[in-house]
Amino acid sequence: MLIFSMSYGVLIFDIPLIANNETFTARSMPTFLAVFGTFLSLLLITRRDQSQQKQSEKMNFRLGLTFLALMSAYGFAIRPAGFVLATVVFLFAGFWLLGERNATKNLAIALPVVVFFWWLMSELLGVYLPALPEILND
Repeated sequence: MLIFSMSYGVLIFDIPLIANNETFTARSMPTFLAVFGTFLSLLLITRRDQSQQKQSEKMNFRLGLTFLALMSAYGFAIRPAGFVLATVVFLFAGFWLLGERNATKNLAIALPVVVFFWWLMSELLGVYLPALPEILND
């Protein structure tokens, strides 16, 4: 996390500034996140005790790697499958991995949340997100 935060902090300088005299610029929030992430990482490194070391043995690294693979697949599927379908499948699979096996409940939670978020982004904020697969949009 320390290396990630510091690398993120270095990359902030690639963000172009439109107005240098503004209080809040495009670099403000990334700078805060980089500094805060670096601070917390250093704090965790210096304050680590024996109980935290034993806790890491209980972590499910296989589940974490599975989620990383799922997120990568979601990133590749969002354009060809469309935002709504890809995100519903992503959330459904995530719920399943976390142990919720009730398919009706998973779909009843994922579908309204995704449709509301798509509506919010595309209709209220004006961000284009293709809701349907590319094949149906042509």
